[in-house]
Amino acid sequence: MTISRTTQKPDGIDLDVILTELGSFGKFQCINFFLICIPIIFNAVFTLSYIFTAGVPNHRCAIPECESTNKSTTEWISFAIPQRFDKSPEQCSRYSPISNKEGFECTKNAFNRSNVVKCSEFVFETPEKTIATEWNITCKENKWKLTLAGTVNHVAQLFCLPITGYVSDHYGRRTALVIGVVMGGIFGICRSLSVNYYMFMAFEFIDPLFSAGCYSVAFILGMEYLQPKYRVLGGVIISCFYAVGATLMGIIGYFFQDNWRHFLLAMYIPALLGFSYFWLIPESLRWLHTKSRVKEMTKIIKKAAKMNKKELSNKTIEVLARETENEEKLESNNESKHESPSVLVVFKSRKLLFRIANCSFCWLTNTFVYYGLSLNAVSLAGNKYFNFTFSNIIEIPAHLLALLLVNKIGRRWSMCGALVLAGLSCVATEFVSTDETQLRFVLYLIGKFSISISFTIIYVYTAEMFPTNLRNSLLGICSMFGRIGSISAPQTPLLATFYPSLPLFLFGGISMMAGVFSLSFPETLNSKLPDTIEEAIKMGDEHEMTQKTVD
Repeated sequence: MTISRTTQKPDGIDLDVILTELGSFGKFQCINFFLICIPIIFNAVFTLSYIFTAGVPNHRCAIPECESTNKSTTEWISFAIPQRFDKSPEQCSRYSPISNKEGFECTKNAFNRSNVVKCSEFVFETPEKTIATEWNITCKENKWKLTLAGTVNHVAQLFCLPITGYVSDHYGRRTALVIGVVMGGIFGICRSLSVNYYMFMAFEFIDPLFSAGCYSVAFILGMEYLQPKYRVLGGVIISCFYAVGATLMGIIGYFFQDNWRHFLLAMYIPALLGFSYFWLIPESLRWLHTKSRVKEMTKIIKKAAKMNKKELSNKTIEVLARETENEEKLESNNESKHESPSVLVVFKSRKLLFRIANCSFCWLTNTFVYYGLSLNAVSLAGNKYFNFTFSNIIEIPAHLLALLLVNKIGRRWSMCGALVLAGLSCVATEFVSTDETQLRFVLYLIGKFSISISFTIIYVYTAEMFPTNLRNSLLGICSMFGRIGSISAPQTPLLATFYPSLPLFLFGGISMMAGVFSLSFPETLNSKLPDTIEEAIKMGDEHEMTQKTVD
């Protein structure tokens, strides 16, 4: 006989009550939350390292006739190389020399200023080494090869996220997390050993194909450790660690800018330690709960109570003992404890389908604008490592403000306001003169600040709107559609070659549209995490839903 419990969970166990008895952020939560956040740091590297490895340092044509003279560059550069609109020398063209004979002198009359030719040698402004400098991938005709690195990375994420969600929901959050971190480390190291552009691009795809889901898995695992009123705090902490990871990447990138291979090794080798997480962190209590694995869940609960120096109530002890006994009976009779529901069951509910579609569009918008602005940071005036680092540091106060907003005015209006403000700041930038570099940088930071708030909220929001037994799968689906935005973002510099204002107008328009659409989501402030499809469907039905607030 086989008993199937597709949407059921052990009777009598209320995890929110048990989590309350275990305390808020005790020793158990603090240690495990910190350990969960470390893979988030690696995830920032897995998804953003191409910004530096595939970057193009500022350069100009090499002029062999003049480079070896004692004259300073400023004396001959204007008559040897054409000037761009900002008075800087062209990067890939030069004036042809009138004579190639020996004894050629570097003078104004030695160059034919009516004949511009392409150059094959380059002088780079800094000692920075990337795949562009190593394999001579320069000039406009090759720019697509470098922007393709970011697109390939995010295409791989498109495939990875739903697969990771499936593994997480069926085989455990911890298993999915360890696979992602360790495999990401292995393939990142392989990428550092690339012998040509094609090998580099192959591993640029394979790396995130395994590792891109680390963030969503760690986020879900962290959310499921906590009581309802601490879920946003947990989400903010995780988001801050992503910003810390990106900031560290900028700092380490600065010190390893002379060798992109060493940069990758420094960032990826520590990820191999992720294998130890099989022993360091426990599995999600909610996941074990929905799988009816009560013995494992009880063991973790008792360990947490001991670490936090808390006493479980007699009622909780009795319920856990009873359900453990039921589980043992099922095992002794070789009966199936649980059969996971298929994600296809959501097609039975138009409400959930609409929620998934809307959520996917908001994810697409967040990733498109967030990664678009992140990429834009290295093209702003000034040191690109400083700009990138500072643009990520600004995310930390954004995440902290998100914590205040969502607990005061709710998830829905907070996300709407953040998206609209991000859109307005992007559009406003295009009405500021390019000479006003400081004002443009301030508007850029406002946009990055706002979209970071929205990104924090949408992770929490998505985790709260969908049921436990499909939570990671549905988050993975929404995040997968979000990858369409991050796939498109690396190509926006190419759009700027046709119309400079187009990228920011796109960021602004789609951001404001998503802000309006987000108002159709149900408000989840202080609501109980839904464990079943039925509970998720009822969210937002004020006449049916009973909110459960845990103080």
